[in-house]
Formats: sequence, structure tokens, C-alpha cells
Amino acid sequence: MFDVPAMRVTGADVSARLGLPMRFTETETMYGAIAEERPVFNGYSGYAAPQHAALLDLLEHHDPRILRRLAATAPIEVVVEAAGDADGSWNGWLRAYPGAKPAAAGDGWTSYLLDRTGVEAAPPIAGTPLAIQSITASTNAHDIGAVLDGNLDSRWHAPQQDGGETITLDLGRAQSVGALVMCLGAYPGQYPRLLTIEASRDNAAWSTVYTGGTALETYDAALVSPREVPVTFTIQRDDLRFIRLRQAAVDTHGWSIVELRVIR
Repeated sequence: MFDVPAMRVTGADVSARLGLPMRFTETETMYGAIAEERPVFNGYSGYAAPQHAALLDLLEHHDPRILRRLAATAPIEVVVEAAGDADGSWNGWLRAYPGAKPAAAGDGWTSYLLDRTGVEAAPPIAGTPLAIQSITASTNAHDIGAVLDGNLDSRWHAPQQDGGETITLDLGRAQSVGALVMCLGAYPGQYPRLLTIEASRDNAAWSTVYTGGTALETYDAALVSPREVPVTFTIQRDDLRFIRLRQAAVDTHGWSIVELRVIR
């Protein structure tokens, strides 16, 4: 039997608690918040929530955008466990974060208050779905049709991200495109770690409409629709026929897509 974790009583007037480092404090954070009946961002109950993989990824990369998102609508507290912070990097990250205030401390832990940021995710883009005439993939080409079958239980899948995966869509004719929606479905941890989206009218001259990681977009999508996890990228281009997705990271995680949509 494990020793019972100690309660973490901070007395803060906040909406929820984040325990760090998350990878090693899932159940401890849940248990330690019982005394104050505090909701927590950590934890699980028979399964991991669909936003969990992206949340963990953003935190472990010390991406400040996730702290702003967690505190978007109300103040939160962050409790850093000293046992998981031997080099002081987690406490250092919080001390350097604008607006974080040291609030309380105890034997083996320190807490910080984060004010409400107002940095909420953009609302889902509503639009008319456009027909996709054809689609090709450089990896697992046999299964790429699954992303157009309207079935969230089927998928296209790359076993791991090697840095050269490419998917190309042909809309059949040039037209106005508002956004691309990449649904991850039951595979929310298998988002592309570094994605470039390019657009073209003639399949010859290409322009970049998005490049970067997709962890925050995946986190937002999982909260909007936990079953679909519709990761959405704004395009807003006229006279567009071809769209190309290029995954450039090398990562042991796979890349899965259950549905791929283009909307006007």
C-alpha cells in the first residue's frame, strides 16, 4: 500500500487547481484537493479525458499559452510539488509567468495564483462543407479514403511521425475556402506535432496558410466536441482548389485522422 498523500490546503478563492508536474501528480492532485472540494485539471476516472494528451504536451514544453487558456474565464491556482521539481524548472516557469503570484507553501509544495486572462479559444467556425473530389497520402495511401466516409470509427493512420507525411486534397475546381477541419475522434493524442498547410489554385504555385504545432488547437477542439475532436485551421482564401498538409516533426506518436472536412 502507498502512503496517503497529504492534503494541499491553500485557502485560495479560485475555480480550479493545476498540479505540476502533471505526469507524476495525477492521483495525488485529485486526492490533495479533496479538503477544499477543489476541481482539478489533472487526473482521470477510468480513462484519460480527450484533451489530456495535448494538455500534458503543452505543459511539459512550458508553453505559456496553456496557462492563459486554463485561466481564461476565472482565476486558477497552480500547485508545484517539490518532489517532481528537483531542478527548480517548474517553479522557475511559474515565477517567470506574467501575472502569477506566489500564494501559499507547505512541506514539499508551493502554490501560485493566476488571474483571469480572458484568452478564450476562438468559437467554432460555421460554414458549408465543400465536396472533396480526390485525396492522396504519402503514407498508408490505402486507408486515406476513410477520412471522407463520414464515419468517426474509421481512420487514416501513420504509425509514427517521421517528418515527411503529406496529404493532398483536390476540390475539383477553384473556389472560396474558409477552413480545414481535421477530426481526431478516438485518437486525440495522435495529432501532428508540426504541421504546415499550403494552398494552391493550380497544384504548382503554393502558399502557406498555417505552420506550427497543433497541441493547443487539439486541446481546444477536445473541449468543444470530445467525440469528434475537430481541430480547425482558418484558411480564408478565394480561388483555391488544392490543399496540402505536410507533417514535419519526428515523433514516436502516430498521426490519425478520422474525418477531414473543408468548409466554405
